[in-house]
Amino acid sequence: MDKMRAMELILMAKAEKGLTFSQIAEAVDRHPVWTTSALLGQQQMSVCEADAVTGLLGLDPEVARALQRPAPRGSVDARAASFTRW
Repeated sequence: MDKMRAMELILMAKAEKGLTFSQIAEAVDRHPVWTTSALLGQQQMSVCEADAVTGLLGLDPEVARALQRPAPRGSVDARAASFTRW
C-alpha cells in the first residue's frame, strides 16, 4: 500500500471515529503538527507510532507499514490539502 492510500484510509477512519489530529497525536506522544504531517504522508513514523495510530483507528497492519516508509520528497498531493481540518 502506498502512503496516499494509507492517508485516505486514515482520514476516513478518523472521521468515522470523530477524532481530531490532536487526539491522535496524544496517542503517539508527538506534536499535533508533526502527527498531522505524518498522517498525510510527509513524515516517517516509527513502528510504535504507526501501531498506535492503526490500533486507535482500527486499521490493518498494512497501513502501519505504509506509515513507516520514508516520506517522498516534494509537494503535498492536492488530495491531502483538502483534508487538513483540526
